[in-house]
Amino acid sequence: MSRRILLLAGAGATAVYVVSVILGGIIRPGFSHLSQAVSELIEIGAPNKNILNPLFLLYNLLTAGFGIGLYFYGSNGTDSRRIIVAASVVLVAEAVFGFVTVFFPQDVPGTPITPTGTVHILLAATSSLSPPCWQSCS
Repeated sequence: MSRRILLLAGAGATAVYVVSVILGGIIRPGFSHLSQAVSELIEIGAPNKNILNPLFLLYNLLTAGFGIGLYFYGSNGTDSRRIIVAASVVLVAEAVFGFVTVFFPQDVPGTPITPTGTVHILLAATSSLSPPCWQSCS
């Protein structure tokens, strides 16, 4: 796969994420983007989870592809390139945590905490520490 395609995956990831969140809000009765977390769109027992999970998985795959593309772009060793390589590692890590998060859905707010919900919180928190997620994570 060419570097250019991998770098373009970043734009694809952004588009897929935006469409997923907007679509999720539309198809989830009563969902509010202002007062609810994005994780609630795919929480345990969420309606339309079967539509949104593949979209969020695709988002994370595209994000990982973008991170890999950045790594190849910045791997020639200069100081500024080292920063790009470091950013690419963070992007790929965020994508991996985000990908795995889909398999550990959030607990429904107000219900007892489950091991699955606990893993979701840990993965989502780790994922949200990376810069690419600072503006988009719930």
